[in-house]
Amino acid sequence: MKRKIISVLITVLLMIAVFPVGAFAANIPTSWRAPGSLMAGVKNQFEYETSIYFSVDSEVLNFIDPDLTNYDALGIDSVNHTAQIDWKLNDGNWHYTSDWDTLSEDYSYDSGIYAQTGYLDGEATQEVTIFDLRNGSGGETPLQKMLGSAMIRGSEESGEDNRLDLKNNTFYFRVRLMVSYYDQKSGESKFILSPWSEVLAYGKNATALEKPTYLEKATISNPIVGKNADGSPKITFTVITPKQVQDANNYIQAKDASSIEVQHQININNTGWIEGEAGVWWLSGETRSINVPATYDNGKIIEVDKAYIQVRMRYVYAGGANVGALASEWSNVISVNTPAWSSASTWATEELQKASDLGLIPGILKGADMTKPITREEFCELAVLLYEKVTKTTAAPASSNPFTDTTNSQILKAYALGITTGTSTTTFSPNTLINREQCATMLFRAIKAIAPNADYSVAGVNDFPDQKDISSWAVDATKYMSKLGIIKGDEAGNFMPKATTTAQEAEGYGMATREAAILMTVRTYGTMA
Repeated sequence: MKRKIISVLITVLLMIAVFPVGAFAANIPTSWRAPGSLMAGVKNQFEYETSIYFSVDSEVLNFIDPDLTNYDALGIDSVNHTAQIDWKLNDGNWHYTSDWDTLSEDYSYDSGIYAQTGYLDGEATQEVTIFDLRNGSGGETPLQKMLGSAMIRGSEESGEDNRLDLKNNTFYFRVRLMVSYYDQKSGESKFILSPWSEVLAYGKNATALEKPTYLEKATISNPIVGKNADGSPKITFTVITPKQVQDANNYIQAKDASSIEVQHQININNTGWIEGEAGVWWLSGETRSINVPATYDNGKIIEVDKAYIQVRMRYVYAGGANVGALASEWSNVISVNTPAWSSASTWATEELQKASDLGLIPGILKGADMTKPITREEFCELAVLLYEKVTKTTAAPASSNPFTDTTNSQILKAYALGITTGTSTTTFSPNTLINREQCATMLFRAIKAIAPNADYSVAGVNDFPDQKDISSWAVDATKYMSKLGIIKGDEAGNFMPKATTTAQEAEGYGMATREAAILMTVRTYGTMA
């Protein structure tokens, strides 16, 4: 007897009295991105079934979440969502027919959708189970007839030991999303279809996602203090899961029936990092939250509107039968109620305060120990901020990223402006510390980007006592900075461009500190603004 499978479409009831501030969608989307990172595998506990794993874009997850989308404001209700799985065997045809493009909830057994294909959950990785190879009450099922010799028949009466013949056959899968809603104004039910995903080949001569051996770190942003339903404070922030992590998670779900977790940490008033209780600990959409504890540091009460609170996260996988334990580096740190700095030299505080008042301290350096050396990434952000403040424009990042070790848009802006180059043709080395001559050169390039037609002559500028230690490529920059009074030497007039001995390297001689770099930029601003 021909069976019918009802696609599971769970309606989100929208009787919500109060919507969160900053609810997601201002308009009803007109399209979705296609699902990605497809992976197929048998379910370890039920090997007669096959599962398809795929990634769903955060825009979809946000739209179907009533906590993130104000449906009343959009004039819609009865939001439903489903994933459609299409397949073909070897050189056969896809099972798609035009009735898939309707709002029908009833897909026949021989349509190609053989199991629960509907409801999308809140996770970035979705799993849909297909191909139930068990025998029917009358023996052979319609699916088994369609598979023919592509199914290896077992000896059990139930057919629970039936298997796909993946050695001699190739199965092809594709996925698309359908989100429907009722438009109150028109009185019509409408839907939004995504394009089909790229085709996944499974079985003979097929290539699949590679086994993950590492996890990329996350980049987080936009921290906002809010409240949980019980009134307790939380910090909500934005994270976009790197594709490499999403691929890894799909692989892990397919092979180990497990998932990558997200670990959160919180730091209150610089008392040290502690584990943070988060709203969700698995991969989800781009919006995440972490709860703010009531007390910290052995009982001190947290004043959430005043406390300096830092947050970071990382991806962690404990390991399984097929994939070993993995952990990404910690993400960048985001914070609320951030002080301009946590520590600084007495001689630098007046100009640091001036820089703070002028908005010349970038977010990456706020709350930092200003006595520490500055990295290439930090100085790029500092130089780009100077450029944008002086020119009153927003710099554009390089159209294509030549670097494999950073995606920081501020670095790509600095690269496009000619402020910096890479340490090789493909690397930038964002965490490498810079010395004083490198710092002077990058700042000199920033000045030339601001005022390309100015006079940059250094004729008549005296040599430094340690001129022989300055690299040839840094001579004009160091002299010009000295000419403007932006960079000063020590009491003897030495520029101290870089360490030239092992002993000097050990003591950090010639390294540019964060506070020194900020003072250079605030002085530059004073000469150019």
